[in-house]
Amino acid sequence: MKTSLTCPAANGNSASATYKGGASTLAVFGTFDSGTVKLQVSYDAGTTWIDATDDNGDTISFTASKTKSIWLGGAPLVRVNLAGSSGGTAVTVEANYGLANTHYGLPEYAQE
Repeated sequence: MKTSLTCPAANGNSASATYKGGASTLAVFGTFDSGTVKLQVSYDAGTTWIDATDDNGDTISFTASKTKSIWLGGAPLVRVNLAGSSGGTAVTVEANYGLANTHYGLPEYAQE
């Protein structure tokens, strides 16, 4: 199972989606055009957006295609924010759930 977000082509925010909670592998890929993509979360139905952080307290951000293991408690809304792009960005962000959740005692989700 996965949650997908499409980054805007110019600076700004993607549409939001509901994160299923727990562990996932975040796959970020595409053309970055010098932009920085940050994962943001909202625990109040989209009123307040917070930059997501990893276990070290560092903001989860990307300037090139890569994967990152993440953990988000509950079922927050998520979106991606693009900044510093000159307008040619075409980036997709996917949170892929699966067997990693068993490590945390969470149910296994069926793959799409």
